[in-house]
Amino acid sequence: MVKLNKIYTRTGDDGTSGLVDGSRASKAGLRMIAIGEVDEANAALGVVIATLAPGDLPEHLQGIQNDMFDLGADLATPGEVGLRIVASQVERLTDISQLGVVFFLFVIGLELDPRKIWSLRRYAFGLGAAQVIGTGLMMMFYWHFFAPSWSLALLLGLVASNSSTALVLQLLKGKGELEQDYGQATLALLLFQDLTVVPILALLPLFAGTGSAEHFVWWDVLYAAGAMVIIFVVGRYLWPQLLRLAVAPNFDETFTAILFIALFGGAWLASSAGLSMAMGAFIAGLSLGGSEYSHRLEEEVLPLKNLLLGLFFVSVGLTVDLSVLNGHLAKILFHILAIVVMKIVVLYLAARAMSMQHGPAARMSFLLAQCSEFAFVALGALLALGTETQVQFSTGIIVVAATMIMTPWLNALGILWSRWDSPLVPKRRD
Repeated sequence: MVKLNKIYTRTGDDGTSGLVDGSRASKAGLRMIAIGEVDEANAALGVVIATLAPGDLPEHLQGIQNDMFDLGADLATPGEVGLRIVASQVERLTDISQLGVVFFLFVIGLELDPRKIWSLRRYAFGLGAAQVIGTGLMMMFYWHFFAPSWSLALLLGLVASNSSTALVLQLLKGKGELEQDYGQATLALLLFQDLTVVPILALLPLFAGTGSAEHFVWWDVLYAAGAMVIIFVVGRYLWPQLLRLAVAPNFDETFTAILFIALFGGAWLASSAGLSMAMGAFIAGLSLGGSEYSHRLEEEVLPLKNLLLGLFFVSVGLTVDLSVLNGHLAKILFHILAIVVMKIVVLYLAARAMSMQHGPAARMSFLLAQCSEFAFVALGALLALGTETQVQFSTGIIVVAATMIMTPWLNALGILWSRWDSPLVPKRRD
């Protein structure tokens, strides 16, 4: 075990970095690495992914940064053997860190052109539907060996067919590849996957064998579609007018308040309609992307996005119960391999069937081979319904988290395969 007692990293004025040990870190570019007593694997994971954390916030937002570090301090309580992470506080961190995905999708929406999104509908509804349905059906046959019913196996397959929006888009954006053709196709496919969350969650009790289809009505779908339209229309015509009124007298706090009302208002409305909060934030950002204040909006959001997104990745590492590996390691490794291979095969074949070149198809299939954050929600719902045991839940969490952690290495393999010109790979005839 390793003990990490409020360790932070600071970037100095001379550009050098060093570790500091203190009770508070809210200014001067401080970035929290880890707090608490964790084993070596979780500590290493926390140190690696905390490099995504931000620097300074604007002055009128530094109070929020202070509160976030206070939350980090609350994660640990003193004990006889040092600092121990409290499970309930880890859940609290996980809930709050989900806002990182919300902020991230809002920024992505700000940077996109709605007309370009519409031009990607072929990839979203064509390739997206083929990937979700094909992967779900293939995994249904695999999960049937471990699930008590075909319906539950299909549910697990559909859940596993989704990929991590936060991880994939963060990787593409960091490498400047989001604007490339395969990057745009990947974005369209991820947006379609987010839309499938609504019917999957609505039918989850039915698939799990604990409910009926009476809870699923077409009104839910229409309500979700109406919510997306309202978010876009309000963001397109109302929020820019209010932002203009705040800019004229130079009311920075009012500008920021309107920004957060637009962001969280869209996220809340989408969530109330059964969609993800991230989807609502994305639509809100997309509607504001064409306004004259889009760059300032992005500057306001970026620091909090980086902080919360870093906490999100830390929370993924903290949810892993490594004690489950004892006695279940072989099964876990087999599940990880099966999920990754099936997702790569199905998506690559679907992309090639839609006349996508070998290179982009290879990159996209490897990049989307992990599971999504939605899997954590689905596994938790199945545990609450009594469909799975605590050991099965912990095993599933490890499998999902492992596929997400593998994303950078999967992307590297995809790059290598995209450059391999094999006679087994059919060439497109122009």
